[in-house]
Amino acid sequence: ERPLVGRLFEAARAQLGDAYLPPADLTNLCAGAALLPPCEEGARFLLEVALRLQSMERSATTPPRDIVRRLLSIGAFDEQLRKRSESGSPPSIESVVGRLGVSGLARTCHTAGVGLARRANELDPEMGVAACEALARLLPFCWAARQEGRGSGPRGQDGLAFDLGSLRPLFSLLLQRLPALPRPSLERATAATSALAELPGASLEPLLAELLAA
Repeated sequence: ERPLVGRLFEAARAQLGDAYLPPADLTNLCAGAALLPPCEEGARFLLEVALRLQSMERSATTPPRDIVRRLLSIGAFDEQLRKRSESGSPPSIESVVGRLGVSGLARTCHTAGVGLARRANELDPEMGVAACEALARLLPFCWAARQEGRGSGPRGQDGLAFDLGSLRPLFSLLLQRLPALPRPSLERATAATSALAELPGASLEPLLAELLAA
């Protein structure tokens, strides 16, 4: 018999289309999948959440805070798997990013990024930093996989798998808030923007350069 946690995530995945499931409850389930020991059902649940983030309509109506926390949960779940692999544990569960593939990951990040950019002013300073952290954790996989020949993402400006220009409203808001950020948040913002600045085509985004120079 499957463990209780696995059965709970399987049931949660079946309820994703339920109009009565509040966004915050769905987000808390994502956080639970990221915090608990990884299981196959948790990976399937997060994959379905990631696929639903590809909908422009859902991205436009989902509160930005929930989008950020869901992206963070996907990254945290996969980070748990990576650490387990590095410690010598056999890789019995495929990562969410691996299940999405390059194209799927790029679509999820693009649609989520557009949704965040459109409603960036609804993000408090902490969640603005967290939004950059979430994208900085996931986006590098788009190019890493392409370079290793594992697929190709949707090509945007200059053949990129993701157009960083779509995040300009988010970068602009973060730039305005930098002077008032507490030191720990400022350090996190610097680390996230530095990671984004390493992506191909990032030099074309002047706001990223301003964030790094601030």
